[in-house]
Amino acid sequence: MVLRFFKYYFVGFFLIFGPVLNGTPLGPYGDVIFLLSLVIIFFGALTSKKIGSFSKEQVFFTAVSLLLIIYPMVTSLLFDPGHFKDNIQVYLKPVRILITYLGCYYFVKNIYNDKNTKTESKVKYVFNIIYYSVVIHAIIMCTQFLSPAFRDAIYQYTTNPDDIRSIFSLNFRMGGLVGIGGATLSVFQSIGFLLFPFVQSQTKVKWVKILNISFQFLIFISMIICGRSGIVAVFLFFPLVEILKGKAVLAILLKYMLLYITIFFVGYALLMVALEFIGDDSLGGPLFRSFDILIQSKEAGTYQNETQDLLADMLLFPTDFVTIIFGNPFYFTNASSFDRVVTSDIGYIIYWWAFGIIGFFLYHITYFYLLFKGFVKRKVNRYYAACLLVTIITLFFQTKEMFIFARVGFSMHMLLYFSAIFQDKYKMNQV
Repeated sequence: MVLRFFKYYFVGFFLIFGPVLNGTPLGPYGDVIFLLSLVIIFFGALTSKKIGSFSKEQVFFTAVSLLLIIYPMVTSLLFDPGHFKDNIQVYLKPVRILITYLGCYYFVKNIYNDKNTKTESKVKYVFNIIYYSVVIHAIIMCTQFLSPAFRDAIYQYTTNPDDIRSIFSLNFRMGGLVGIGGATLSVFQSIGFLLFPFVQSQTKVKWVKILNISFQFLIFISMIICGRSGIVAVFLFFPLVEILKGKAVLAILLKYMLLYITIFFVGYALLMVALEFIGDDSLGGPLFRSFDILIQSKEAGTYQNETQDLLADMLLFPTDFVTIIFGNPFYFTNASSFDRVVTSDIGYIIYWWAFGIIGFFLYHITYFYLLFKGFVKRKVNRYYAACLLVTIITLFFQTKEMFIFARVGFSMHMLLYFSAIFQDKYKMNQV
């Protein structure tokens, strides 16, 4: 039992929230998710009965990843050779994507091939792994909020001390193990929050159900102390959860709406108490700003949202033919710098400038495929429905920042996706 817990829940947690050890000599190459995925792939391939067998989907994703490595190298050499060496992270990003993809594949395959685990437990595993991983990460983030010493002890390993933007953000947004906080972390913490009905419906023990409700408060607080977008995700997409589960009756929607509104106000009350306990007024501004996004309105009756106004100014489109069609990878490399060339945070805009229409399609084709597959098979099992939910949320928030293939989100996404596939195959006795 202890060994199985370590193998699935402990490894699963770091497969989702493994940090990048930026504060160590490894720097950006100390990516725990990437390194752990390599280990999982090694042992998975070693123990696989059919080492050389690949499904059509694996061939497709592998081919796309290889194209994403080659394409920016070619465009950089042809159109901007002076920045070729500066774009090394752009060329390596698809490698990280492919390794994470295969790591999640072998991790889920190991669960469904485990002869010592009951069939009923196998079906529950990944939902539970993702949900309780988010809970543990929420606990870490809340502890960082309450204890600057604990926060700094983690950040000395997970953040780059030379990154001025990171140092500024660390004072206001808790990043847990994944660096600095922000919209991306807030949204993917909200994925755990939104998966609550899936976890609750497969939980049979009453006291565990009650415990899960208390965990929702922790996750909600973690969403606030790292950003605001997670709150938006919850209130926009919680009805979709019930629709995808096939139980979108008014009574159930009202029940969850009442629960989430209660969590919202109680969560904020707890945060205000925590602020009094900490005695640090500098944290109050970001928290009240999060609250304002949902309740503050103009005299005319329209919602006042500073972020929306900023995003409207970031709708910048390339005008020269080469950039429109082929892009320039340096715009991606330069995207997070103070002196960035393309002054936009919008993911779709940055990907267009960096990779052109061709590369834009290559980078998004995986998500378009997941969207199509999830929609077509959403009624086959709940993992397909959950995978569709995460795909929609990711593509929606790509309008705000670069969300596709985000480290934390992509691991969650692939775990859900492969669970959908293996559960489907398991019923047909093909695993």
